Amino acid sequence: MKLDPRSGSLGSSCRLALAVALALTLGCAGLSDDLRHARRSYAAAAYEDALTWLVAVEGDIPAATPAQQATWHYLRGMTEYRLGHRGEARHYLALAHVIGGERGVGLQPEWRRTLAITLAELSSELPGSTEP
Repeated sequence: MKLDPRSGSLGSSCRLALAVALALTLGCAGLSDDLRHARRSYAAAAYEDALTWLVAVEGDIPAATPAQQATWHYLRGMTEYRLGHRGEARHYLALAHVIGGERGVGLQPEWRRTLAITLAELSSELPGSTEP
């Protein structure tokens, strides 16, 4: 079977592939921008604003890169912690720790230290904890 470039079938396939690639690229740029907004809000101690940005992109996180996932979970966990939602904070920070792994993928060095300290504090609050 020969494809005639004038028939549009090859062109339609290429246009569709290009549209899908563009949508994926724009989706990643949108998530990166939203994470940047959340990070800035968190750094400015505007925790409610940070939470708004984080909740807005929550549905995009499963398809995000591991670094973006770790960043999102860290910011969500620390935002919840600053807002006094300790159970939610423990949940999201534990996920940030697991996703970041030993190398701390997606987590700045300062964040890794804060994550370890905060998780230790939150874990010590669990019933039956052996931590002081």
